[in-house]
Amino acid sequence: MKLIKDNLHVIVKLFVNQIGVAIFAFMLYTAIGAMRLEASATRTVDLLISIFSLLFYLFLLYTVVWEIGATDRIAVDTGREKKQPLKGMILSAVSNLPNFLLGGVCILLIALHLSTGAEGLKAFAGVLNLIYRMLDSIYLGIVSFVFPTVTEDVAVYLYQSILFVALLLIPILVCQAAYAMGFAEIRVFKFKRKK
Repeated sequence: MKLIKDNLHVIVKLFVNQIGVAIFAFMLYTAIGAMRLEASATRTVDLLISIFSLLFYLFLLYTVVWEIGATDRIAVDTGREKKQPLKGMILSAVSNLPNFLLGGVCILLIALHLSTGAEGLKAFAGVLNLIYRMLDSIYLGIVSFVFPTVTEDVAVYLYQSILFVALLLIPILVCQAAYAMGFAEIRVFKFKRKK
């Protein structure tokens, strides 16, 4: 709990980066939708937008968390802090908590609808699914490419929701790798330092 409390500003920064890139991706999807391309071309372009947005998002995460790892290395070497090898993973997991919660509720509601047939659950899941898709629009092109919604089959939305949640593991793993690399002072991207 102390780790989360002491790094709340980092967690908020990671979440704000996600929101910013999600808005960027959503705007690109909207622009492509306005072009009225063929369905197969739209799916391909949406996939490319999603991959580009995801790479940009991961780059932002990498730069933020790498700096935290490098700073923590100094604090550990001087004896001011203890080494926390899973810090990058924990910070990213906490910043993705709204995504996990919303995705889990969507999965639960859709699964309940499929097993009971209750239309109220379907409607509520539909509203939450829309919010979830906007919040995680970074992954929307990938998810739609893997599980296209060409029919009104509700099970497709279940599969899509599960894939949305599974894709959240990517930023968590990247943040963990970035933290470990920052702590070890290993750079993937070399930037010129300010004088």
